[in-house]
Amino acid sequence: MKSIQLAITCVPVLLLLSCALCPPLPVETAPEASKALAKTPVEAPAKPDESWRATAPVPGPAPSPVIPTFTRTTMANGLSIIVSERPGLPLVSISFAVQAGSSIERKQQAGLADLTYETMLEGAGTRDGIALAEAFADLGTSFGVSTERDGAAFGLTVLKRNLDPALTLVADVVRKPTLKAKDFKRKQKERLADITRMMANPRYLSNAGISSEVYGVDHPYGHPVLGTEKTVAKLKPADVKRFYRQQVAPSVSALIFTGDVTLAEARALADKHFGKWKVRPPKAKAAPPAVGVAPRKRIAVIPQKGLKQTIISMGRPAVEAGNEQEWALTIATDVFGGMFGSRLNMNLREDKGYTYGARARLAAMRQMGGLIAFSSVQADVTGAALTEFFKELGGMTEAPISQEEFENARDNVLRSVSGWFESIGGLSRAATRIFLRNLPLDRYQRMIDGYRQLTLEAVQLAAKQYFEAPNMKLVLVGDMDVIKKQVPAINVGELEEISVDTQ
Repeated sequence: MKSIQLAITCVPVLLLLSCALCPPLPVETAPEASKALAKTPVEAPAKPDESWRATAPVPGPAPSPVIPTFTRTTMANGLSIIVSERPGLPLVSISFAVQAGSSIERKQQAGLADLTYETMLEGAGTRDGIALAEAFADLGTSFGVSTERDGAAFGLTVLKRNLDPALTLVADVVRKPTLKAKDFKRKQKERLADITRMMANPRYLSNAGISSEVYGVDHPYGHPVLGTEKTVAKLKPADVKRFYRQQVAPSVSALIFTGDVTLAEARALADKHFGKWKVRPPKAKAAPPAVGVAPRKRIAVIPQKGLKQTIISMGRPAVEAGNEQEWALTIATDVFGGMFGSRLNMNLREDKGYTYGARARLAAMRQMGGLIAFSSVQADVTGAALTEFFKELGGMTEAPISQEEFENARDNVLRSVSGWFESIGGLSRAATRIFLRNLPLDRYQRMIDGYRQLTLEAVQLAAKQYFEAPNMKLVLVGDMDVIKKQVPAINVGELEEISVDTQ
């Protein structure tokens, strides 16, 4: 310890001695230093060449979209098998799709299709709902269902080595659902709670309201997929059993495989698990009646007292999936409101600051599609925002889509298509859309070819035909007192209160 203290004590002394022995550094007086600097010539830095800034960089050629290949075969019982191979990872996505959605329900039973499919997951074969969920979990996956107007799809993703036991469970759900009354009542209670919660969501009210305005409350596309509180509350266990028995059949269903699987493997598995499934095909139902386009007679208002925003939705019937005008109308819709740089969004968000975003979309379904535009705006600019909506609608014909707008919108689609198929889940969803809408297997290649062959004139014609302001139905969700003060001043129709729970 004494040696350490001695060493520490000696350090300052050694530093002083070393500094004393060092020769002093030469010091130049200030005047002499200034003279030396003055004698040194200083060259001005060369000015960089920035002429390149005058010309904006030209984007490179768009990469060719990678379009998946779908193959299809049909079993003896009518079940379709659709496969898209994606080797690389030992994963397979399975979708069981049924062409029986909310559009085949009677108006008084809205929500029946969705409730039936949800109840099928509550028990199948010898397993109750908990045991069924645990069996899927033991395979490292879960099984769910989504319902839409054109149909429904059950789905999961599983390791390839678990494909066979997973299909055993899927086949039980599809072929042997227990549909017990107690399970139905529990799901019915949950669904009613869901609807109650959704009825407090202004966006949900807006979506439901514009559907009923565009198609009419009596049209199969005019009621919510979930149903309403009144219709769901009236459903009985017998209704679910009847819907399953009459609508779920191999002739209107498809087993879809995407991932590390071949068509031969898929066919063998389907034969094993579904080959003995014999069910009479459902009775053919007439297609929903065509919806005529009529001038707007009212502004439908769903009142929400105290809401600080007003949700504006407007729309009209449009084209079905596969219609020859689908691509042209899609591009026209994108120019109007389908992209961040669209006319509607740049006006309401970037120029006026009324909203965080304004959008439009074309929803092309099996029988008919809808053209919908929407935005949530500050309540105190409801009238001003509506004025801009109609200004942009008029501009679609008065200021026709330019060549630059056309090319930007088309490039936006072509450059994004490949992203739709990045995962095997994306492939499965794409195949499911093809089946539910009765589209050809080369749907996406036809889409690419259609966009590439599209002309500006065709897009301008679609804009002129489908963006006529008087034919756009209009729904407002907001504070009625605020709406009354602003909307009549712009003279676009008489205000009329509606409810989405009137069935």
